[in-house]
Amino acid sequence: MSVNFKPLLWPTAVALVCACATVTALAAAPQTPAADSKERARLEELFIWKTSEELKLAPAEEQKFTDIIHDLNKRRREANARMDSAVSSLANAKTKAEAEKALGAHRAALRETQNLQNAELDRLRPLLGPEKLAKYVLAKSSILEKLKTMLAAPAPLPAATGTTSAMTLPAAAATASATPAPAPSPKK
Repeated sequence: MSVNFKPLLWPTAVALVCACATVTALAAAPQTPAADSKERARLEELFIWKTSEELKLAPAEEQKFTDIIHDLNKRRREANARMDSAVSSLANAKTKAEAEKALGAHRAALRETQNLQNAELDRLRPLLGPEKLAKYVLAKSSILEKLKTMLAAPAPLPAATGTTSAMTLPAAAATASATPAPAPSPKK
């Protein structure tokens, strides 16, 4: 199976820059649960739209894809909430029994998140087939890695004077993706 993934690069970069702008805004502003939920839904819809476009899904396929992603993401949020609760219980455990109970809850939440990763592939495979599923996995992996890298990078500091301005994260991402890497010098 030979799949050309080059057409995925530019639209993926655009989607990543949009997602990073949203993530940057989320990190910079104080959030309420309603604002977090609204931004999460916006990112989810952006991901679904961009992925559907990349995979060239028919309208019926796109609706099924959207339903699957929404359901899986809802279940992931619930599992993550249980994981957070278990970690909090671990931090507050005063006895060995409390710690054992919290560890059991944590282990169950971990198992659930792993099962959801498998469920994602199992549910998407009949809809997408192996080639589109491969494109989906690679595009998702690429987006997540780039997002992790961007989130791990220190945020630019605001300019100390009015003569220069700090580059925003999305602008830095656009510049980085538009600037080719220098060619390696030949070995002597």
